Amino acid sequence: MNTKYLIFPLVLLSLSLPSCSQWRVSSLKHKMILSLPSGTDPKQINLSIGENDIMDISFSVRVSHERILVADNRAKRLQVFEMDGTSELVIGAKKPGSADPGAPFNFGMIGDMVRDSEGRIYVQNRIDAGSPAPQGAVVTGPSQDDLEIVPSFILVFDS
Repeated sequence: MNTKYLIFPLVLLSLSLPSCSQWRVSSLKHKMILSLPSGTDPKQINLSIGENDIMDISFSVRVSHERILVADNRAKRLQVFEMDGTSELVIGAKKPGSADPGAPFNFGMIGDMVRDSEGRIYVQNRIDAGSPAPQGAVVTGPSQDDLEIVPSFILVFDS
């Protein structure tokens, strides 16, 4: 075997080992940021437990620019919390008479979401066939009844 083919991988290995030590984690400490119980009220997540106690994962949580974004697809809403757990905003379906700050909106299926440094919230939204289009949305082309799933689009919410 040619020695230059053996030396090259050894040199690469020796160069990469010291750089790995900078990523070593010596201790991890957890910190509870937010806890939301199951339910349909604001500051709750509408959870569904199916057969054999398997949870239907119909929600997602993201932390972006010092805010916690919680999408609840069963309740058709997006909740925004400050890092201390204070409810800042609810976008989507609201119960009549709710005092939580928010904006009514008819979500289809909430996908990904992010908040930028200026406070705008970007939400991927998909309308399932047969669902009404969100308020203000213009649907062109074939009718929604002819499509199984309308492609997703990005919604932007700002103050």
